[in-house]
Amino acid sequence: MCIDLTLPLSIRTHLLSFVVTAFQSLDSTLVRKECALLVSIAIWNHLSSEEVRNMQLDKYSQARKTWRAAGKRFEAGDDTLKTRLRFERSWLYQMVLDFLALLYKPPNQHDDPKDVSMYCERFVELLTDLESQLPTRRYVTFLLKDLHVLTAIKLSPLYANSEDGLLRDLHSLLEHFVHFSIDDITGLQLSREEVRQLHNAQLARLQRIAFKDFKEKLLILALANFGNLGQRDELAGHLADLSDEELIELCKKLGLRTSYPKSVGFLVDRGFLTEAIICVHERRQTFQEQTKSMAVLPNENTLFDEPFMRDSNYDGSRPLAIPKLNLQYLTVGDFLWRSFLLYRHEAFYGIRQNIEESLKKLAPKITYPSMETSFHGFSKMALTITRPSYVSLSFFGTSSEMLTIGRILEVLPPKVGEEKPAAVRAEVSLDLSRLSPEVRKEWESLRPDDVVFLLGVKGTDETDKMITNGGSEKFSLVEKYGIRCLRAAEVVSVLDAQGRHLGTGDGRAKNSGGQCRLHLKLDTDMYQVGCILSFMRSKADMRLLG
Repeated sequence: MCIDLTLPLSIRTHLLSFVVTAFQSLDSTLVRKECALLVSIAIWNHLSSEEVRNMQLDKYSQARKTWRAAGKRFEAGDDTLKTRLRFERSWLYQMVLDFLALLYKPPNQHDDPKDVSMYCERFVELLTDLESQLPTRRYVTFLLKDLHVLTAIKLSPLYANSEDGLLRDLHSLLEHFVHFSIDDITGLQLSREEVRQLHNAQLARLQRIAFKDFKEKLLILALANFGNLGQRDELAGHLADLSDEELIELCKKLGLRTSYPKSVGFLVDRGFLTEAIICVHERRQTFQEQTKSMAVLPNENTLFDEPFMRDSNYDGSRPLAIPKLNLQYLTVGDFLWRSFLLYRHEAFYGIRQNIEESLKKLAPKITYPSMETSFHGFSKMALTITRPSYVSLSFFGTSSEMLTIGRILEVLPPKVGEEKPAAVRAEVSLDLSRLSPEVRKEWESLRPDDVVFLLGVKGTDETDKMITNGGSEKFSLVEKYGIRCLRAAEVVSVLDAQGRHLGTGDGRAKNSGGQCRLHLKLDTDMYQVGCILSFMRSKADMRLLG
């Protein structure tokens, strides 16, 4: 039924959701028995050429034996068995072709653009699930690479016109798993050195073909070093010298597909083939490098990024562009990577909800004619930094504004091989005199290693509602509440005005007397960027959220 094109697209989307759930339930013996047949080595019958298949089979003796056994079973079967085996080997291939045809199909009156988008998003989720599990990715990966699925999605009109970017995020997740550093046949994780050697072997093969068959135009490519050749722009510049016919010939010698069946409905042009070559030969970051570059603590950009906001409104009708954490994972590192991303989404969601709730209660507004921000409400989770010591540190990219922050206590030099400071400590002052005893006790009970957030807010103008005619719900949270800057910090110590530690225990002051000083350890990543806290115009713009 999934490959029955006479069914409405909405019905096929529901069927596809059922298939996605089935492939996520491989722990069931009954489900695994049915699903395994659709992703067996028999799907390699639909590779672009027999030479490409033999090249892959020669790398693994076990795969060669499995291929021969599948062929003997097909030849020895009767007509009924052969019909079923043809369906099993062609099901995924036909599904991918129908998906590619839908990606490039021009809008018409028969297909609702919303239904097309939902089906394509769900199908990318299916491909991601197949790639993220060892039992299903073994033979699927090579078929998807042969069909240039990643390239076709990236160059499709639907990818470029995705309104909320969900298809682009799903494509990035699929790309991560397709190029995951693991041996698909043996299931062994590849080290960084092994990944580097395999990538260099691909570049060396490209250089040999370029030197042998395209020496006149690709001599510089053949003599380039691997570091430059692995860069996208560098490789695209070399390929620009080839004519269309020469580019097709180069793809054939590299074992890359250059044509599709007529049912797909789109032509493989020069841009497609160039992107296909680059997709195979460009250097990519490992998932360890990707994880290292991700910020654990949010800022004003990451916290209100579109993927995080989209996940907050999840209703099940569309997939999420985050990895699934189930019984199947590729390696221990993959399990930790998925856990980290899921924790990051959950933590950011909770932080965003708390900040939004506090800002609703604070009701920041612009005061005329001073044009300063004033707060018309109160939240026990937010306090004003009342006595900052001004530090003349320029905000990168802004020449007319200066930073306001509590006194910088210490900036340790970077560690070997890093650019950001090893640690940054600052001090901010809080006025607790106007708070009730219960709320004051909560602020005084902050402990070391607790995380607080420094939030810079510029109040909204009352005339905004008049201009939008009450349509403020169309604004993002950043626009609605005037959020300018968000920085995370860890509490080092809580002191009173005389420098004594607050809280319980021997040698600590029982209360602050209305004044409190916090020693904080700032986020060194954002400190290195240049915006330590915020560049606000008035003291009232600085707010501290616990």
